[in-house]
Amino acid sequence: MEFKKYLILSFGLFIASIFSCNPPLSEDEVCEITGKITGGEGKQLVLLELDSKNIFAIDSTFLKNQTGEFHFQFIPQEAGIFLLQNESDEYIILIIHKGDRISINAKYSTIDEGYHIQGSDQSLLLQSYLTKTKRRRDKVEELYVTFRSRQHDSDFYMVRDSLNMIFDSLRISQKKQVIEFIENHPATLAALFAINYRFGNNYLLNEENDIEYFEKIDSGLSIKYPNNKHSIDHHQRVLNIKTRMQESNGEK
Repeated sequence: MEFKKYLILSFGLFIASIFSCNPPLSEDEVCEITGKITGGEGKQLVLLELDSKNIFAIDSTFLKNQTGEFHFQFIPQEAGIFLLQNESDEYIILIIHKGDRISINAKYSTIDEGYHIQGSDQSLLLQSYLTKTKRRRDKVEELYVTFRSRQHDSDFYMVRDSLNMIFDSLRISQKKQVIEFIENHPATLAALFAINYRFGNNYLLNEENDIEYFEKIDSGLSIKYPNNKHSIDHHQRVLNIKTRMQESNGEK
């Protein structure tokens, strides 16, 4: 997945950034993440938080016994986007709010595929979106393998054109999916993640040509999460896009 490029951090750094002493937890604000992740006895899980610029280590744990049980408990500063990551840099994306009680069951080696989650509606929304996206991404990978294997064939240019047509079809389908997702869930952090998720090497929506979808998320987040850092950052991004568009049109 594209976000892996930003997640290749040493587990030593993760541990160094986690404080051994924590303040008392407020019961109505504390978030708990529990579950079972099989096939990874004794291996590490790391809980990370994403914002628009950085990745922060929140906590880490080692899976217990053969059942793979784990438990995280913390108070998020605000609603946010988090990653539950294994040692192979595979991860589950979570949308977490204060007071959430989230349960996860998965396999360690394929933690980002076929996991089951309860207690987080937006995480479920995002899981559905990413599952459909992965099917298309897998097809894109197949196209790339075919492209590389046929480069020296006499009919390469015809094959290339055919592959490009298939890729364009997949990209159009994926763009329709992200637009539908934003229109149905504009006031969610899941939609914010989706609009920033790459397909291939590119974003699906263009900031200027598709500004209406950036504005939909801006409007939704401003109402639901008015003081949230994600809302503030996205709102500033929309203002910057509008300024850039005005300047390109010769407006002041």
